[in-house]
Amino acid sequence: MLGTLCHDERIYQAIKAKRGETDMSDYVLRISREAKSEGIRLGRSEGRNEGIITTLIKQLKQRLGNLSKEMVKEINRSNKKQLDHLTLHIFDIESEEDIRKILHT
Repeated sequence: MLGTLCHDERIYQAIKAKRGETDMSDYVLRISREAKSEGIRLGRSEGRNEGIITTLIKQLKQRLGNLSKEMVKEINRSNKKQLDHLTLHIFDIESEEDIRKILHT
């Protein structure tokens, strides 16, 4: 019932799997800690990606003189693998077309 009231599938599944007497507070505390830990991990990952994106855009503007709004949006939408690839090939870039090729390789 607690999992349903909280709309938390993890609490519901953990309690459902448990046989016999159940101490709800233990489940709530464990799930809460796990969620907090996962949130911190995701926040750090997003923060790192934002830092990489900011640095890449600054470097590319320095290298090319300017970047179109569309290119900035494309870089902002890129995943970690694409950003890493772009970072490795930053010295090969001479145009926005080079950036697109690198991002879509």
